[in-house]
Amino acid sequence: FMKQHEDGIGLMLCADHVRWTIAGDKLFRARRVHKRGVVADVTGASWWSLPLKTQHIALANGPLGGPPGPAVFDWESTKVAPSVADALGTSKQIRFQAEGKDFQLSEEDARHFFGSFLEDSAAESCLELPDRKACFFTLLADFLAAGAGRVGDGGACTPRFQGYRCIFHEPHLDEQPKWQESNTEVKFVPSNGDAVASKLWGVLEEGGKRFVVCEGKFPEPAPCMEVSLAIMPDAIEHLSLPPLRVDASFDGACWYTVLCQPMLPVDEKL
Repeated sequence: FMKQHEDGIGLMLCADHVRWTIAGDKLFRARRVHKRGVVADVTGASWWSLPLKTQHIALANGPLGGPPGPAVFDWESTKVAPSVADALGTSKQIRFQAEGKDFQLSEEDARHFFGSFLEDSAAESCLELPDRKACFFTLLADFLAAGAGRVGDGGACTPRFQGYRCIFHEPHLDEQPKWQESNTEVKFVPSNGDAVASKLWGVLEEGGKRFVVCEGKFPEPAPCMEVSLAIMPDAIEHLSLPPLRVDASFDGACWYTVLCQPMLPVDEKL
């Protein structure tokens, strides 16, 4: 946290390497973490190697990514190929207005509910719904969007990935993986709850370190609402979960980080 004072006498707080976080009525100081997940000091430590409380502070603003791992997924800035966009379910959206408030429905849902009214007004860029309550139609839009695997205000789209993987962030040193299918259960749960992901266990190498990874693939692209992990009963006494990272991929080749889960690092378990 400290550096030599400009006059060469004594030490001063190094603002470039410090991050302040307020939690309730307490102010916490922690080492600043770059977007790529590395602590901004000479140690070059990654977020998953930090003490548990510092992990929570480092990840307060969301997941961290970048070399040697994949970048954090950002829906607004990520460029998606047209074929992938089709897989996401980003169908044409039709704008409506009720009580002066705008909202959206997919073209398919709009035709289902409004039928001939929509046909007669097809040329309009924003259809007005006279004598209709805005609160009801906003709720309708979000309800239909959630049912289609999209969530958000007025039917905003949530990406549908085909591949998901869970990385166990404790360097793998032994010949036999510490976490494997026989002692750890990993479930990738899609929003519709129906599809079952085929899973493959392996070892991932990043930055000269090797980590156990469990990869799941859905038959069709789908939003994954939950990644569930559990240690088997016969292994729970001698095995615990390390810091975790969840990545997602549209095509199984290019991965994005979507979640970083703080857990006790190996140093704190000793």
